[in-house]
Amino acid sequence: MSRTMLNEQSLPQKFWCNVVDTSTYFLNRILIRAILEKTPYKLLRGRKPTLDYFRMFGSKCFILNTKDYLTKFDPKSYEGVFLGYSQNSKAYIVLKKHTKKVEEPLNVTFDETPPPSKTSPLVDDDLDEEEAIKVIEKKNLENDIVDETLKIDEIVNIKKSRNHPLENAIGNLN
Repeated sequence: MSRTMLNEQSLPQKFWCNVVDTSTYFLNRILIRAILEKTPYKLLRGRKPTLDYFRMFGSKCFILNTKDYLTKFDPKSYEGVFLGYSQNSKAYIVLKKHTKKVEEPLNVTFDETPPPSKTSPLVDDDLDEEEAIKVIEKKNLENDIVDETLKIDEIVNIKKSRNHPLENAIGNLN
């Protein structure tokens, strides 16, 4: 499970310990013992774990900047990568992208949108590799043609002319 998590997010090997900690943390709260039909967390604490706390490993997150004095144009948050859960508090373990440091901030917002798929468009498995490439190129050409032939809507005049008498528009010139 840990190797899959690390490879899926294309993170370097130095985060191996974070991956193992996160997968262990996850399995201790989710895995059900067949004999007792309880999770290890329920056996230890006597209650069900809260599952709202779980996040996808390696997902994009934003860390609220509360340490630095912020001026008008300073960023209020920094982008990071979720690496795991803190053992001592309710904080998350996050890698800050701009400093390349691992921190445990409390104020973290997660980007819940699913990541774009890394695979190419689906093609029949029965086709040869050359035929599959031709099909993909044909689909790409069709998409390009559709994009080039966008229809332009009729331009609508937003301004309305008002027929005011010339004397009122300019005023009294004398």
